[in-house]
Amino acid sequence: MTPSVISLVEKQAPSDALRSIVEEYIFRKISLPVNTIVHKEMPCRHVNSLDFFLGGSYKTFHCSDKESMPFARCTIRGPRTHRKYRIEISEDFICFSIRFKPTGIYQLLGIPMSEFCDQAIDASLLKPAAFTAITEQLMACEDLHDCVMLIEPFLLSLLSHSHRSAASIDQLATLIRNATPAGRMSELYKDIPVSGRHLERNFIKEIGVTPKTYSNLLRFEKVMQAKKDRPSETWSSIAYEFNYFDQMHLVKDFKKYLNISPGAFHPGDFAL
Repeated sequence: MTPSVISLVEKQAPSDALRSIVEEYIFRKISLPVNTIVHKEMPCRHVNSLDFFLGGSYKTFHCSDKESMPFARCTIRGPRTHRKYRIEISEDFICFSIRFKPTGIYQLLGIPMSEFCDQAIDASLLKPAAFTAITEQLMACEDLHDCVMLIEPFLLSLLSHSHRSAASIDQLATLIRNATPAGRMSELYKDIPVSGRHLERNFIKEIGVTPKTYSNLLRFEKVMQAKKDRPSETWSSIAYEFNYFDQMHLVKDFKKYLNISPGAFHPGDFAL
């Protein structure tokens, strides 16, 4: 009998002091049998994160040209607007991720998030001493609790030199996330006493993409998760549930975000 891949995922909410910028902490561990290789496609996503890779290294390839990318122990990742990477795991994989609130990384670093859109930036290139040291400390951690105990003082030290986010951007991001079904931007803008042009410019700076792109990415991620959770559900039913005009509208989004048709989508192929 062939040994199976063992996966562990743990999540934890941040302390009250960091609740304004951190959504949650996630600890993932994949234990592989000998001579086993796992491939995962990295789909589009709306979130920003700081990811520490604490286990064996893995290979990353561009989906477009198959070109490989250098491995980095700590990366800052902005929104991803299409299926860009494929990873190949051949050693035990351990990842500790900080998933941020929409403007969280901007508040910590003060760097426009548009520079991180569709990128996985080696954090040690931005703040070499700080990120190299915390990564080395995290490498000795064995579980989520140990990682959180180390990372929270680190984040608080960065937050003490934080860059304030515009309240209107957090408000708009919250409205988009809570809109059911996805609302028109013009309708959401009415609740915020700032011009639409100003909102869009600051939204790109603090979150990385336009409000419309953010909304569409969020909806498409829900579509992928729905199919993963309910594999027998028809695509037409899912399209209706998430306010697509029709199934062809959904097909266009699959082509745009994953470059495949809905029928070719297999949730197990993706890092969801």
